[in-house]
Amino acid sequence: MTDPIAIVGLILALIAPILSVVYWIWISPRLFFRVAGEQSGNPIYIKRNARVPFTVGTKSSGHVNIISIAVYFDDNQVDLFKTSGIQKEMSTDRLFPMAIIFPETKIVKKYTLQANYFDIHEKVNSFSVKLVTVAEPNHSRLPFWLSILPTRAIQKEKVIHFRVDPDLKEDLKKQGLQLKPKESIHVAGVQSQSGMSAIADEGTATVDVREILND
Repeated sequence: MTDPIAIVGLILALIAPILSVVYWIWISPRLFFRVAGEQSGNPIYIKRNARVPFTVGTKSSGHVNIISIAVYFDDNQVDLFKTSGIQKEMSTDRLFPMAIIFPETKIVKKYTLQANYFDIHEKVNSFSVKLVTVAEPNHSRLPFWLSILPTRAIQKEKVIHFRVDPDLKEDLKKQGLQLKPKESIHVAGVQSQSGMSAIADEGTATVDVREILND
């Protein structure tokens, strides 16, 4: 006679790997950062008092709630507090004791990225900043059989190194924010009021722009 407990154990043993794969593909945020200019190498070369756009995206197939986005920095090396649409904060990180916070909560999905920028007023010629974002799966958009799986918020960090070159020749292909095929970006809050420029790798391209205006 087969032991019912053994049967249940076998079923759970078979289901667990499947649920792990489903969680990784559909639910886990799997976050990434992309920073303007990083396609040209590390460190990123910038002109003085530069504006640096960056994005937060997900490789997950599901929708992801971006809970917070922050840039941490050493105020002895650089000042980011002149950036529009941010909140100022002190941190507990001894290497990056100050932070700017982007307060808008947004939803991203694969190929749709959340974009922001920070304005740099450097005090030294070489410095680093740390990008930090916290996100969680958007349960309201999941099928019921996926929404019952336990989830948790995920934090992603990335340290970016910069070097100032006052003679740098501006080239959007080298210093701009790179978008790959199928990708789009959205900008929220005060920063959405800033202008943008775009250039195609070759030939011409069509840019579809939408914005929400308050009546």
